[in-house]
Amino acid sequence: MRELQLYIGNQRIELFKDEAITITQSIQNIKDIEKIFTTFSKTFSIPASEQNNKIFKHFYRYDISNGFDARLKVDASLDINNLPFKKGKIKLEGVDIKNRKPYSYRITFFGNAVELKDLLGDDKLNNLDLSAYNRTYSSSSVKSALQNSITSTTHVVAPLITHTQRLYYDSGDTDSDTGNLYFTSGGARGVRWDNLKYALRINKIIEAIEDRYSTPSFETNLSFSTDLFKNTTKPFFNNLFMWLHRKSGDVENLSGNTTVVTQIQNWGQWTNSASTGSPSNYGYFTTGIGFFFGTSPAGIFGGRTEQLVINLPSTETDDYRIRLINVTSGSIVAFDSGVVNGSQTFNINYLLGQNQFIIAEIEANAPISVNYIRIVATYTQSFPLTFWIFTIETTAGFTTGSQFQFNAAQQIPDIKTIEFLTGLFKMFNLTAYVDETYPQIDDLGNPTSNTRIVVQPLDEYYATYKSYDITEFVDVNKQVVNVALPYRRISFKYKDTKTFLANRYKQLANIDWGETSYTTGETNLAGGLYKIELPFSHMQFERLNDANNGNLKDIMYGYSVNESQNPYKGDPLLFYPIRQNTGGISFVEDFTASGDFGNTSIVTNAILPSNSVSLNPAVNQRNIHFQLEVNEWTRNTLFDRTLFSEFYSEYIQSVFNPVRRLVKLTAYLPLNIFTKIQLNDRIIYAGNEYRINTMTTNIMTGKTDFELINFQQPVA
Repeated sequence: MRELQLYIGNQRIELFKDEAITITQSIQNIKDIEKIFTTFSKTFSIPASEQNNKIFKHFYRYDISNGFDARLKVDASLDINNLPFKKGKIKLEGVDIKNRKPYSYRITFFGNAVELKDLLGDDKLNNLDLSAYNRTYSSSSVKSALQNSITSTTHVVAPLITHTQRLYYDSGDTDSDTGNLYFTSGGARGVRWDNLKYALRINKIIEAIEDRYSTPSFETNLSFSTDLFKNTTKPFFNNLFMWLHRKSGDVENLSGNTTVVTQIQNWGQWTNSASTGSPSNYGYFTTGIGFFFGTSPAGIFGGRTEQLVINLPSTETDDYRIRLINVTSGSIVAFDSGVVNGSQTFNINYLLGQNQFIIAEIEANAPISVNYIRIVATYTQSFPLTFWIFTIETTAGFTTGSQFQFNAAQQIPDIKTIEFLTGLFKMFNLTAYVDETYPQIDDLGNPTSNTRIVVQPLDEYYATYKSYDITEFVDVNKQVVNVALPYRRISFKYKDTKTFLANRYKQLANIDWGETSYTTGETNLAGGLYKIELPFSHMQFERLNDANNGNLKDIMYGYSVNESQNPYKGDPLLFYPIRQNTGGISFVEDFTASGDFGNTSIVTNAILPSNSVSLNPAVNQRNIHFQLEVNEWTRNTLFDRTLFSEFYSEYIQSVFNPVRRLVKLTAYLPLNIFTKIQLNDRIIYAGNEYRINTMTTNIMTGKTDFELINFQQPVA
């Protein structure tokens, strides 16, 4: 006999005795290849009993304050015969009323992996804390990042990808003010330092996602497994970087010139400068380079005003702008003064929400002297008349820096976090599931909301399995054999291939750079076209020849412009940075007062962008094309380990196999099989072996409807 226990938190929900509760599970559906599925149930009903009314806080009543919030999913767990079965979320769908009394609640149980999409919502990558990867934006810092040795601790580089400047190499050209990388002492030519931008290791973005969603405000501890993410032993993923290119052209621009951003440091403590009541100080404090804007004094029900005061010497006339950045809410700009000069007072009422950590920044074309910056928060209570004035200001005067701060969060491409992760899943044909053995209690024995998501390439996931023979449990009177193939062709491509060289490639080859399509070549196959498209840019890089003598140089670069050679933003660009001895390229250190090229220096070892993990196919043939392409560096096709061949071919070829069938059958599984079977396990029926496509089980009866895919090859 089976008995089901359903819990919200540690509160047990009472169930109808005859209510059928079914669980559907699928990890990779042959009918929808790119989607990742998880456990879910059909909506079912539970009685509006005294216990359930208490749990759902009499949801049917509108007059109860602080009632159950049905907009949210809440932690839940399913046990069978008091043994753990599934963890997930419960969502209240509604209440059924009979004879003016509540009769039942309709609820849906969702598997834990659904939580990832709910958790991330519409957040973007710029909401992450990437401050550890901020860098000074100056010729010396960019030059250093261009020459960096790439080790396990090198997470920020400046690859030879230009946002505007066309580069070439000509040992016979001595003209100045050009993108010629040929270096001669005293020559005013080369790659401009301010045409380069930093790039960040993908695994560090993954870790920042974990950090953001492992805080009390999100009530969870998100963790990805190291099967692929964060795995330093798999260079095809660990060596992947994202170019920090949020806008086309220059990194920052104020009045058309490169600017400097200074984050304000050395704040004092919040003080209560005037008060007609208590408290004298209500917990405001500073941390690091910012300040914490705390909760309002207890009992306030009147008004609140806020002011930002910046005081400069009377002799200071240069333009500047001041911003307040709300780090707690995801590095959003809470206030922006616009371009101003001289001392200023700004009313910023209600922009600084309570319990928020704020960073102040000044942006200017030249160093600005500042006497002090002050934040004044005034609280008033109308009855009885009471007010508090809290003030915080910088502890001393200062001069803004002369070097620009490259803020990684502000410069990272504009993409939703869930779209970024989904793109990686599509790129490497990954599957994911929640590890329900991951600790669910802390060191003190208290329940937690730990969510550890195991991420693996699909082939690796299926490689470890157990086999279950269900022959004796199958209903032999109910079986269907269908065609497994729902498509005639599947295409794999990047969303954006519009940079100059990639666009020219499409015009010549009539196919996107790196794109491939899979079909058996049979023209009479039924079904439609299925597209798998990554939300990323895919750039074709250029290895340079010496225009003077035709010699091939050890230099390769990226050119982020469109067909008309105008600066191009595009979608997020992923690539492999590779440090290479170039033989020497000319690097522009600074500019003259008129804006002409100034001092130049030689850079021997430089970070080159690549679509392959290595520049030597004898070391590693992996690349991030779907199609086998002529490699930009070697100009041959020896880099043959493409995304398709490595992560899709086995599965897709099995889908197109003419003997493949989608078998539907019903089995009445005993508890010792039903509670153990995993989606990567194999099913044996009548001597044949199958992979699970989907399975839907009535928990109370064990009746399971399978969709299975056969493995066997035809007998000769």
